[in-house]
Amino acid sequence: GEPYFAIYNMAVNCCSTTTQFEDAATRQFEHVARVSSPSWARIGKRTGEQNVFSVESVWNQRDLVKKQKRHFKRSNVLSFRLPSNERGKIDYKLWQTPCPTELSNFGMVSVSPSQKFLAVLKNESDGANGGDKKQYLEIWQSDCLIHCVKLCDSKKHGTVYDDATFGVLEWSTAEDQLLFIAERHRPKAISYFDKNADTTSGDGDHVRGAEHLFYEDWGELLTGHHCPVPVVFSLDTQQCQAINDISHDLSVGQAIWGPNGEGLVFVGWDNKPRRLGLIYCSNRKSAVYYWNFKDSTLGIPVLYIYGG
Repeated sequence: GEPYFAIYNMAVNCCSTTTQFEDAATRQFEHVARVSSPSWARIGKRTGEQNVFSVESVWNQRDLVKKQKRHFKRSNVLSFRLPSNERGKIDYKLWQTPCPTELSNFGMVSVSPSQKFLAVLKNESDGANGGDKKQYLEIWQSDCLIHCVKLCDSKKHGTVYDDATFGVLEWSTAEDQLLFIAERHRPKAISYFDKNADTTSGDGDHVRGAEHLFYEDWGELLTGHHCPVPVVFSLDTQQCQAINDISHDLSVGQAIWGPNGEGLVFVGWDNKPRRLGLIYCSNRKSAVYYWNFKDSTLGIPVLYIYGG
């Protein structure tokens, strides 16, 4: 609008040439891009020490040279001493590691309730030009890796979401299952004219003539998010089970385990009348639902949410 052009003209007038203005704007943008933002944090009490807590956090920052988002971890130790009277002040000290630790291919991270296990979702690409995206679920215990499972390697679900709107990575109370949100599996589209296509497998996981069909997504920063569904990963069997019985008219997100792990509580956004826009258009109809594992039923919405 006009205010933005006015600001632009004022900035240009402050510089003798357009080149100087562009250089100044570039330096300012690089300075702002260096500001990091938190994406995950955990506070835990240190064993055997009173009023001493460890604070671990994951931050992300834009790398303009590599054109990607970098993630790094910070570790802090917080100790405090309560005042001897009500008017006294809390005496506390905070220690921080000198340099952060970079996390490569980071997606999401989750610590188990007992703090014995750490689950990490990693995103990797084949080739230097960012080929096919591959996702791995890693389970760490103490200082060693005990499980590494390649996701999206089956016909049960698609890409796992690691965004702030839909993405979750939640441990069950018994620490034998993990919950995350992924794209609902879609059969592979094959052209009628593709003579080399393998259609003899008999598994029904392909559809001829559907390669040009349009599938509406949530757009904005959620491009490629079409129909999210909850997926449960079992550490015992190392298998994933997508809950596909939930209506296709709902996009599932922000899911957590229900009481005693007998179900799931999640937010469901209505896919109709349209999906486009959610992050910057929060006035999409949604509700809080409960999914019961025992009889595989979706309960009546317990809370309707109308943004705006």
